[in-house]
Amino acid sequence: MLENINEAPFNISFRNHESILKDFKDAVAAWDEKPEFHNALIRKCIYSIILKIKKEYNKTYTPNKKERLIQPAIETILCDYKNCDLSVKDLSALCGISEAYFRRIFMDKFSISPKEYIISLRIEQAKRLLESGQFSVTEAAQMSGYNEPCHFSREFKKIVGKSPKEYAK
Repeated sequence: MLENINEAPFNISFRNHESILKDFKDAVAAWDEKPEFHNALIRKCIYSIILKIKKEYNKTYTPNKKERLIQPAIETILCDYKNCDLSVKDLSALCGISEAYFRRIFMDKFSISPKEYIISLRIEQAKRLLESGQFSVTEAAQMSGYNEPCHFSREFKKIVGKSPKEYAK
């Protein structure tokens, strides 16, 4: 079963997240209150959530042809996201398409910009390094692709909600 899992990262932006939130709250209420047929109610809510996620995902489906166009850039990002000189201009040139078209395909595929995607990879790497307890904030910043610890700290706090020092504790 695990062989069939697609591990490519994706992000879904919901136009109507209130509907999913309502289903989730209904499932929690059925769990807490245990009314008659509560298991069926919970299943109904969960299936409704899954269906809504699937429908939204299909709306943002990127055709294979377009996905193949940006594949060299995705591979480069995954291998070289720590490189401070990695730019959207270079990534689009690597794919042989314009920056604007590259950004559009990338946004369709991941629902975030290439720059935001790279930043998220860097912050996740920094979190792993800080969690290990083996590296200082400055070392984690450098090993994650940041030359300036101050810039790293600002971005880290903006994304994680805590400063790197707070997170390391």
